[in-house]
Amino acid sequence: MRRGGNLKRRKGLTRRSEGRQSYEAELDALTPALCARSRGICEICGSARAVVRHHRLRRSQGGRNEMANLLHLCCNCHTAVHANPAASYEMGWLIRRNRGL
Repeated sequence: MRRGGNLKRRKGLTRRSEGRQSYEAELDALTPALCARSRGICEICGSARAVVRHHRLRRSQGGRNEMANLLHLCCNCHTAVHANPAASYEMGWLIRRNRGL
């Protein structure tokens, strides 16, 4: 099979990591306040060390890096939140897009 003609780009190539870096920098800036709010303890179980920054309104649904949208969780609770979405929505650990913050 033979290709005919040259393929031309309409736009220049962009780096995907540029948006990711600003997102991470924004989240890193909020981390001290999040740690102060949780005092380093999981905000769900209250007994384990919090190590994960969880978005209540998922980033894929437009969730932003805001204190009202973040929870500081241990790994086990974070896994449980995503493994049991129905219960997580009921408890407010996940939020649906149309509900907002």
